[in-house]
Amino acid sequence: MTSAAYYEEAWRLFAEKQYAAALVSIEQAIDLDASQPKFWFFKGRTLRQQADYHAALKAFTECLSLNATHYQCMVERGEVFCQLDRFAEGLADFDQAIQLQHDGYSGHYFRACVLEDLGRMDEALLTFDRAISINPENELGHLHKGRLNVRLERFEAAAFLFEKAISLNPQHPESYYSRGELRYNQGQLLEALQDFNVVIDFDPDHERALHKIRLISEELDAENRSSRY
Repeated sequence: MTSAAYYEEAWRLFAEKQYAAALVSIEQAIDLDASQPKFWFFKGRTLRQQADYHAALKAFTECLSLNATHYQCMVERGEVFCQLDRFAEGLADFDQAIQLQHDGYSGHYFRACVLEDLGRMDEALLTFDRAISINPENELGHLHKGRLNVRLERFEAAAFLFEKAISLNPQHPESYYSRGELRYNQGQLLEALQDFNVVIDFDPDHERALHKIRLISEELDAENRSSRY
């Protein structure tokens, strides 16, 4: 087989979520031709799926050594740096990605996330705004800006953003979870319970939602007992 054929095979296996087999195929492609940035990029993505972040970092770095203007590789290497708690290096990659593609959503979105992790809240808010202005139809920007507003105790703004995220993608359980958590903390137990139950409809093993449902059930039971006397 040629390197291109191994690459196509790796894509097929990746699409089938056969990541170990996909990794074997892409490594065979690299053995035949190690000069192709896309082979190294694909290897990095496959290793991320296996949570082998150090190896993924090496693959993405090799890709960028062959093509320093590979925007998506720069973004994904930045994500890996952050997964390894190397936030400053991740931020540097996101900054570089934005230089490569000023209107690239993912560069701004992940830059906002890492700024929040670094405690640079005002910058994070502005960068989320920039990401949302580029792609207002992506629910993740609204969701994570909403979570940041919760941390800043801007609860009305957070509620609006969670509603927006849900309206953009009613199939995303984390938006319901975040709205439910906000409602729970504001004492809106029945509304919060409804949100957490939606989360469980999508993901029956969602541990945080299950925990919140148990807490609400206990609180409602306690209220019912006290109302008898």
